[in-house]
Amino acid sequence: MRHFGLLFLSVMMLLILFMCLSIGMSSSNNPKNTIYERNGKSRNWYMDRYFNLANFNYEGECSKVFKSKKNNERDLLLFGGSFPEIKSWKESEELSYAQLKMSQETIPNAKKVFMLIGDPPTSDFISNMNECGVEVVQANGLPQENGAVTRFCAWLNYLKENKGKYDRVALSDIRDVFIFGDAFATFSKDEIYLSYECLINKRGNVECNDFRDIWNREWINQFYGEDIARQYAENHTLIVNAGFTFGGYDKIVEYLTVFTESIDQKHFKYWGYDQALLSYLYTTRKLDFLNPKMAKCDQQFCFELRGGSRYDPKKKSLYVGNSECSPVIRHKLIVEGSVIRLT
Repeated sequence: MRHFGLLFLSVMMLLILFMCLSIGMSSSNNPKNTIYERNGKSRNWYMDRYFNLANFNYEGECSKVFKSKKNNERDLLLFGGSFPEIKSWKESEELSYAQLKMSQETIPNAKKVFMLIGDPPTSDFISNMNECGVEVVQANGLPQENGAVTRFCAWLNYLKENKGKYDRVALSDIRDVFIFGDAFATFSKDEIYLSYECLINKRGNVECNDFRDIWNREWINQFYGEDIARQYAENHTLIVNAGFTFGGYDKIVEYLTVFTESIDQKHFKYWGYDQALLSYLYTTRKLDFLNPKMAKCDQQFCFELRGGSRYDPKKKSLYVGNSECSPVIRHKLIVEGSVIRLT
């Protein structure tokens, strides 16, 4: 009986050891994404109806996009704008807060600031932004007709007032920029990135939107004349998007200085002027001294209004083109044949 008891105990110990080894092997075969530091206060990866960041792939070859140091307290994600139409904000409110909460997971150590021009859209706007990790700073003494243009002035003022605090800065739209990974780890303080409006087609090639686009051509026509608009269209000049710009502090300040000094006050109030001005400055080589890099559509960044990613609805994950790598930054996001239409 004693021998039977010892045999039973030995068998049970072997079973327990086997189970522990199996669990360990399973865990090692399914590693969580560890490319960027997670928010120490968060117990779970960010997950909502569309995305589960635990299933985004940044391992192996897909980790090479993270070429610089991780996000830290000397990085700044800077938003800004005004809210003349409350209805418009209410329609985008849920999406805006969702992507801000995502950034709490993916760039937890970066400072996040919203430059508020005029009054907040709702009574709980500031408290909601604070819950999403965003400080709201009132921008005083600036025109309120068009926050899309005025924000450039507010950004420059804030950066000058906080000189010495930041190494890297990202200027972002509030509603539809999605930061799935450590965006700051993809660039250095010696670089600045502007962005074209591009996609990756089904053949895996990059295609970019140009001034044959009726909206952007009309903006150039309105602000710079019919001859320049026609020239841009005939030359298939690429559109430079104003919704997301990122780089080192010094270069961002120089970029904003050129932009704000080039604003024509008579166009200040018109929608589309910010993007027309940026495209004009770039094509007339006023920004060449910055040696800007032009983001098109790759793992690091894509203006994805027209396509560029594959969506796996079971894993709630995204992949770039035909690759197995997940995207880091996306400005707008439409994935053909899926529920993903986030703009």
